[in-house]
Parts: sequence; structure tokens; C-alpha cells
Amino acid sequence: MSEFLIKRFVRDWKETDRPAVRLSYSVFAGICGIIVNILLVIIKLITGIVFRSVSVISDAFNNLFDCLTGILLLIGFRASSRPADAEHPFGHGRLEYILALAASALIFMTALTLGKESITRILHPDDVRITVGGALALLATVLLKIALSHLNMTIGKRIGSPAVSAVGRDALGDAAATGVSLAAVLITARTGFRQLDGIAGLLIAVLILRSGWETASDVISRLLGTPADADLCTAITNDLLAEEKILGVHDVIIHDYGPGRLFGSAHIELDSRMSFRKAHDTADAAEKKIQEKYHVQMILHMDPADYDDPDLQAARIRAAAVLKGIDSSLTMHDFQMDGDTMIFDVAVPAACHLTNQQINEQLEQQLDGVHLQITYDRQYIAESTENL
Repeated sequence: MSEFLIKRFVRDWKETDRPAVRLSYSVFAGICGIIVNILLVIIKLITGIVFRSVSVISDAFNNLFDCLTGILLLIGFRASSRPADAEHPFGHGRLEYILALAASALIFMTALTLGKESITRILHPDDVRITVGGALALLATVLLKIALSHLNMTIGKRIGSPAVSAVGRDALGDAAATGVSLAAVLITARTGFRQLDGIAGLLIAVLILRSGWETASDVISRLLGTPADADLCTAITNDLLAEEKILGVHDVIIHDYGPGRLFGSAHIELDSRMSFRKAHDTADAAEKKIQEKYHVQMILHMDPADYDDPDLQAARIRAAAVLKGIDSSLTMHDFQMDGDTMIFDVAVPAACHLTNQQINEQLEQQLDGVHLQITYDRQYIAESTENL
């Protein structure tokens, strides 16, 4: 169903790399959310009032806040799609993260309000009744929310939008919350345990609070700066190494300025005997290749490398072997020799728990007879999902 709706209402739906298409996806998701949530508010509010269920009424107000969140995100998607200007040279893409954070704040407010009302109902319970028609109406809202969640999760993953994905997770939580409400109403009506409705409302509040926390923590991490995607960095590195004149790649850094707005830098090793003009043309062509294929604006730093000198190559292999023996995750680059001094950089991933001093001491011990001049780099790339 999600794919059918996307193909029907999103123009050029396959071209997700285009900002205009991403905006169309986002707007479509927002409009669908508003329409569905308005319908759910009406159904649940009427059902909750008729059958005097605080958990159902609480769920209705939760959907009302979802409507407000959808409107807020629609405005945000429009604003974040604006091109770069003099005041914001990297564009306005991070507005989407800020709006997702605002949406999580609304979710927190909803959870606290519903929690307070549920505690009141636990302390002062009221009679709850339900009919087959009311139960079927609530069941229909569960199915609608599941469908909305699937749509948003599909779109969020396709266009790389944390805000849309957050709405999808929230919708799934809402479906679970409504299911809890329905079960509580049915059990209360059958057993007469009137506090159960308030307990169910409190449980819904906790579920909503958890959804808001997951959204907020993800967005805050993105704003603070999360590690670059390992698969993207690996793909970029492999494409650079596929160029005949590029001998090595290291220090890959990707900066996230919002969905679809990535800027990066990397160091490439080129033959030290290559002319400056040829080295520049090689780097320039590689930057354009990465931009066209991955839509990442890259800046490449050129490092001279000499792999033909047999003595230098032997020293490099020796140092690399010792480094791997210390920790298999450690890598080295920019290797040079100045007399009896080895000069190189060591890349230390976050998974390595050794300090720079500990690594240095082991290198000095095992590379006895040479002086070491080492620069330690901490990697800015997330661990590969293959190792998780």
C-alpha cells in the first residue's frame, strides 16, 4: 500500500537524490499524517466520551498533538529545503533536526499530561462501558496507525529523514497504545476492575514518553555530530582507490548539514614524482566523481607517497606489521623516513581502548633501533554494521 501511494502521489518518486523530490516525499508524509490523525481524533474522542474511558480520551489527545506535530514538520520541510544563502552557506537542512527536536518536546508534554490524568483516574476511578461498535472503531484506528507508521518509516528510510522516521516510530507507538486502551476497556467492562483504565492510560503515557526520548536522543546526537556512516565512507574510499593514480586514502571525514546535505574531506596519496598540475587534475576529477555518485561535496588533500624505494617500503611493512600486532584495528599512513627516524600517522578507531601513550610505548619497544615521530589520528567513522 505504501509503495502504491508513493508512486501515485509523489512525482519522480525514484529520484530521491533531488531536493525537490525529497520535499515532495516529506510533504506527502506530512499531509497523510495530518489527515489520518484528524480522523483518529474524531473517532477516539467520540468513543472515549461515550464510553467514559480516560485511556481512550488520552489517546485522542495524543493524536491531536500528532496533528500539530505534522503541521510543524510541514512548515519545517519547506524551510529546510531553502537553498544556501549568505548567512547559511551550508543550507538550511539542519532545521529538520531542530523541528524533530521540537516534535519530541510536544511528545513529552503529551505524555506528562496524560500521565497526570491517568493517575487521577486510578485514584478516583469511574465506570467504563463498551459496545461491539466501539471496539471495532478502536480496532480500525490501530490498523490506520500501523499503515501510517509503515508509510512514514518507508519514506524516512528512503530519503534519509530522521524527522519522518521519528513520526513513523511515534505512529507505531500510538498503535500499541490504542491496543492497550482497547484491551483495558474490554477487561474493565467485563471484570469491573475500574482502576485498570487509569493504569492503561499511565502505561500509554510511558510508551509515548519513550517514543519522545528516542526521537530526542537521535536528533541531539545528529546536532552534536555523529560518526560518518561506515558504509558510505567505505564506498567513497573504494571508489577513490579505483582511480589508477590514487595509491591510498585516509582521514575520511563527513559532515552532516541535514538530510541530503553532506560535505566531506579526505587525504589521498599520490606518487611523489607526479607533477603538481597532474596531481591537482587527479584530485579535481575524483572530487567531481564523488559529488556526482554520492552527492557529497568532497575536498581532497594530496599527500606525496613513494612506494618504489625498496628500503622505504621494507621499513613501512615492518612498522605496519608491528602496529597490527599491537591492535588489528590500527592503521598507518603518511609513512616517511628521515635518516633513522620513522615518521608516520596512526589512525585509532573508537573501538580501540589503548591510549596513544600505550601504543607509542609498544612501538618503541618493538621497533628498537629507530626513532619514532608519530601523529595519532582519531577516526570520525562509525563502526561497520558488519561488525555489530
